[in-house]
Amino acid sequence: MTLKEIGSLRTIYLIRHGLPFFPFNKRSCIGQTDYPLSWEGEQEIRGIQAYLIDKNIEKIFYSPLIRCKRSAEILSCGTIPCVSVEDLKEIDMGDWEKMTFEEIKIRYPEEYKQRGLNFSSFIPPNGESFSMCLQRGKRAFLEIVEQTKGNIAIISHAGMNRALICWLRNININNIFSISQPYGCINIIIENDRNYYVDKVGLIPRIEVEK
Repeated sequence: MTLKEIGSLRTIYLIRHGLPFFPFNKRSCIGQTDYPLSWEGEQEIRGIQAYLIDKNIEKIFYSPLIRCKRSAEILSCGTIPCVSVEDLKEIDMGDWEKMTFEEIKIRYPEEYKQRGLNFSSFIPPNGESFSMCLQRGKRAFLEIVEQTKGNIAIISHAGMNRALICWLRNININNIFSISQPYGCINIIIENDRNYYVDKVGLIPRIEVEK
């Protein structure tokens, strides 16, 4: 199906928050760990703000984690209504939270191997699987669409965004990491009468603005 065939009644901008502040300069598996945006992350979101300034955004929906809440505050400029949505939170990594993946491979070698074989159903100790993450994310997405009419922005996380794109593009969730989601990126979804066309994935708008 092409854009011409599907039409373009409105656009949904699915956004990944900017770079978080990692204590001790060590990137780790943060999942639902509530780290704030870094200075670099705020600049990434300001690039998105410039890109969206003429896109007639009706409302912004965001994960309640601080890095998404702050991203929403920047994008709204105090003028666009913002709504926190619990089900947009990142995948829960359970006991793996705050660990680097190198540490995980050492401490949980068999579990780490099983995760790589089946991203869809593998559950980290005391965490959730990507299928579970998608289930609540899909519910949130459909509720948001149902209650809005114009262009909207949804600010979430790499894992959640990838899971939603797998669903929207009918991609097996075991291939979830084939989807690029850099910090501060936009995924553009065209919606027409509850039909969805994923037009762009992993767009870095600050590059577009500089052009």
